[in-house]
Amino acid sequence: MKIRYKHIYILLLLIVFLVSSCRTTDEISIPEQETKKSELLIFEKIIEQQPQFSTATTKCNVAIDKLSSKAQIKMINGEYIQISLTPLLGIEVFRITMTQDSIYVIDKINSQVAEEPLASVKKYLPQGVGIKELQKIILGVPFLVADTLTNNKYKKFEWNRTPETVQMQSVLDKSASIIFSNNLEGVLQSTTIEYNTKPIVEFQYTSHKPDAQAQLRPSQIKVWSNIPQLGMPISATINGMSVEWNKRVVKDTKISSRYKRVSLSQLLGNYF
Repeated sequence: MKIRYKHIYILLLLIVFLVSSCRTTDEISIPEQETKKSELLIFEKIIEQQPQFSTATTKCNVAIDKLSSKAQIKMINGEYIQISLTPLLGIEVFRITMTQDSIYVIDKINSQVAEEPLASVKKYLPQGVGIKELQKIILGVPFLVADTLTNNKYKKFEWNRTPETVQMQSVLDKSASIIFSNNLEGVLQSTTIEYNTKPIVEFQYTSHKPDAQAQLRPSQIKVWSNIPQLGMPISATINGMSVEWNKRVVKDTKISSRYKRVSLSQLLGNYF
């Protein structure tokens, strides 16, 4: 049973690792004068598509190789994320919950739970990890670390335009950068995180559907990563995504007393 769900569990952990954003610096080159106006128009379109929400609930399917599972993600803006996998008749088998100060990893297959403050798991997470950045990646919109996109943030990006796309690159913590590739309507096509000019995580937003506000949101995401901490490349597809805005979400950090309390490293040891 452990082997069967190894890849599903790794994907859950990967979602936590994926927020590999570091501190954005202000030392970004200014775009060439003749392209500023057209780039600013694209940037304004991107800002228009930034979701304004108190809560978001996303339902989707996750596929890794031949293994697939239904999943549900519940979010409270900037405060709370709950990721659940239900591969068997709607029965939840894995859950990761993040609050502003703690992370809870529940392995219902092995009846184990790791509950630790975020500060104590920094050695497992890339620098600058935060709930806001993770939420933006799930919702498929560009972002600045620990910040909101507004017009005065325009110069924090380097721009590279092709006939069909515009790339925005933000320098992160010296050797790191994050690149957003958008079409000319400002809809995000991919997000790539690089270290030492090598991509380690990439999201490709391969399909979009309009939400209730008529804004295009990802309905399919292809994920690739080769994060050193995981020790192996991982690829997955998240499809059939749908999102509901401002639906009631209750913070749920209750853990049954029947679960064995273990450290995060002990729990990870079951799968790595």
